[in-house]
Amino acid sequence: MADALNGEIQSMQLIITAPDGQYNGELFDFGDNHHLVYFPDWEGCKTDYAVRKAEQLAMALSGKVLLTDIYGLNNQPKNYGIHADPFIRQTLSNPLALREKMAALAPVYAECLGTTQEQLSYAGVCFGGSIAFETGRSEARAKKVISIHGTPSSSSPLQQANSTQFLLIQGTNDPHIPMQEVNRFADEMATVGNDWQVSLLGNAQHSFTKEEIGTGGYGSRFDSKANQRAFRYTQAFIEA
Repeated sequence: MADALNGEIQSMQLIITAPDGQYNGELFDFGDNHHLVYFPDWEGCKTDYAVRKAEQLAMALSGKVLLTDIYGLNNQPKNYGIHADPFIRQTLSNPLALREKMAALAPVYAECLGTTQEQLSYAGVCFGGSIAFETGRSEARAKKVISIHGTPSSSSPLQQANSTQFLLIQGTNDPHIPMQEVNRFADEMATVGNDWQVSLLGNAQHSFTKEEIGTGGYGSRFDSKANQRAFRYTQAFIEA
């Protein structure tokens, strides 16, 4: 294991035990300045993509990042259409149940990261971004939440303001998450008076942070410039 005190990051595989079951996790430790829970895309927390992003965030923030997902222990989807899509649709179609789940997980995450719920921030990409935002809407008492090319709106929008700060980072050319969804999120936040920001990345399509996707399928394409900007915006938002 590497030593963060000597400029190298520590990482540790975890089994996260929560009230509703066990989950995969990996803790990246590069200091104690910030504490972040990071949710990956539909492929879960065991991919090179997920590990790379979590490690980069820990180093940039001089902090601790807990990489995890909500599939359950050793339950990583292998196929989007068969395994992941039904789970994602069911999960996001019942946001109140998801919020209850995330509120119950929040103290478990805080213990893993050695901090309090109120000092925890959450970030995610794609499905993970949607989870981060629903965590922000929940009773988890999240400090800050960031969604990167995730669905920002909810079928059960907030009815009153809370203390969580929201940042949406979204590509303008994403056909999977059209601007109507961004506008719905903006209307929700403005209605209740939460602290929120939107960073629109011109010409970026869906999954613009995922190097492995290349040109991808319909509407999905890696974009180096958008990826770098999203990383900088995320870091600046958490550090502010």
